[in-house]
Amino acid sequence: MKFVSWLQNIRANYKTPLPEGYSPVRVRSRRFEPIQDGQIVFHGINKSGSLALSTVLREGYKREARLNQFFSRYLSIPQHERDFHEIIRNSSGHAFFVDHNIYGAISPAPHRALVTILRHPLPRIFSVYRWLERHHSKDFGGSMPAFIEWVRNTKGITYSQLEQFGAGYGPEMHELRKLPGDELLDRAKQALAKDVHCLGLAERFEETIFLFAHLCGLSAVPAWKRDDRNSDRPLVSTIDKNDLDLVEEAFHWDFKLYRFAVDLFEKQLQDVAFDTDDLGRYKLACIDEYKDRLV
Repeated sequence: MKFVSWLQNIRANYKTPLPEGYSPVRVRSRRFEPIQDGQIVFHGINKSGSLALSTVLREGYKREARLNQFFSRYLSIPQHERDFHEIIRNSSGHAFFVDHNIYGAISPAPHRALVTILRHPLPRIFSVYRWLERHHSKDFGGSMPAFIEWVRNTKGITYSQLEQFGAGYGPEMHELRKLPGDELLDRAKQALAKDVHCLGLAERFEETIFLFAHLCGLSAVPAWKRDDRNSDRPLVSTIDKNDLDLVEEAFHWDFKLYRFAVDLFEKQLQDVAFDTDDLGRYKLACIDEYKDRLV
């Protein structure tokens, strides 16, 4: 009965005229069915678009009067990480959760689907540096090191996407981060392939939004808006080639992980059918939002 009423609610929303700027979400997939009675736990990688994506999903939940199912530490719902983790571990029924530092900190469970989104490392690393420069310079003695020095100090591991899934955020996090890059890469690949239920890409943002919204059982989503908190970061096309080469050399493990993620994403799409008209119109509505979309 619960499933029938949930499905009836979704169908009713299709018949309701959509607000201006919203697009219907019509997705067919045997592999990725809507999760009507379980958790969707979104591991948000910093500077990957997770805030913009989760904001779109929140509006979808709000439109369907389901905000009681949406939890985001980005919005301090709840404010403290310990409360956030406690809610995840002790809640039942459908709910969506998003935060940083989730993988490894929250144990897998049959009713818990982990999702995440990766971004091309090149624009992401410059975005991370600018964010640290603006908000966390005190962590570097009050003044951020020059970009070249900072990149070299990371050894291609710190602040990488590789680190987040190769080491995670469990009890052994600090020891795992000492592993060689090739071992972290193997661990991260296994994590994405085995532990992540659904993977998104920032460079395929609109498809990712539709796929995640489908998992959430949302019938429509608004056009997404870019996160402007780091808008003064220089675009990759304007950056000196020596700096670009430095990032590619230092973070080569992260680039390998990203290429693996692209292949994994494309394999996912083999089991997914979008309404091409809906998706096309949605892409057109969002065409000016992502200024640094590298393919």
